[in-house]
Amino acid sequence: MTRVLSPIFAGLLTILSVSCATTQVVRTPAPLPEVPAYSRVPHPNGFDLADLKAIFFHPTAPTAVRESFADHCDSDFRKLAGVTPLKFERSSGALELVSTKPEDMHWCFYSKILKLQDSLQGDSTWTERQNRVIETFEFLTPVANAFLDHYHDSRYLRWASQYYSKISEWVFFKKVVPTPENTLLLTAGTRTSIEPWVAPASGAKEPSVFAKYGLSLMPSVAGAPNPLESAPRAPASVEEAEDHKED
Repeated sequence: MTRVLSPIFAGLLTILSVSCATTQVVRTPAPLPEVPAYSRVPHPNGFDLADLKAIFFHPTAPTAVRESFADHCDSDFRKLAGVTPLKFERSSGALELVSTKPEDMHWCFYSKILKLQDSLQGDSTWTERQNRVIETFEFLTPVANAFLDHYHDSRYLRWASQYYSKISEWVFFKKVVPTPENTLLLTAGTRTSIEPWVAPASGAKEPSVFAKYGLSLMPSVAGAPNPLESAPRAPASVEEAEDHKED
């Protein structure tokens, strides 16, 4: 027996078949994660002083690390610390400096450690050495935490913790060992390890703590061109080498 479809049902089937045939699913690729602006600067490969000194041979490293740069690179933070005793405002100031001048703070962080090491090896009393360590880490600690908070980068906090553990025994006569909570913070950070860094929205900036106290920031000294970026690149394959010959 042959069934006869009603005109309405036949028309509905026609509409459905046409719509299914013309519908295409467009898959949008996931956007690539953003890269922080300071990613081109080098980091020590280990926790030895030789690893630290090696990064200052990089083309983007500031000159006169042990002299003028290390003496004045933290002047913005010191000015803020001189007008407010509040720890959270100093931390906010460090976060503002790290977010606006990350390369400056990168080099300042490591140069301060290098300068502190030089001063500890010099002729000074134990009291002077202890005061220098305290003064230096008043800057290093909030800066390291700011890099961790803003960029999810725990390398600065790991370096500061490792270095402080090394010098604490012979400067303060007490061995400092990170607690399990601090170790977890150093290894995992404030976010998960698989979460990409996302630049904060331009309209979500916090009020400047420096502007609150009428302090103006020093101009950035970073941003020196890296000659390695403009150097001729070696061909990746034989075919590419042949193309260069033809050009």
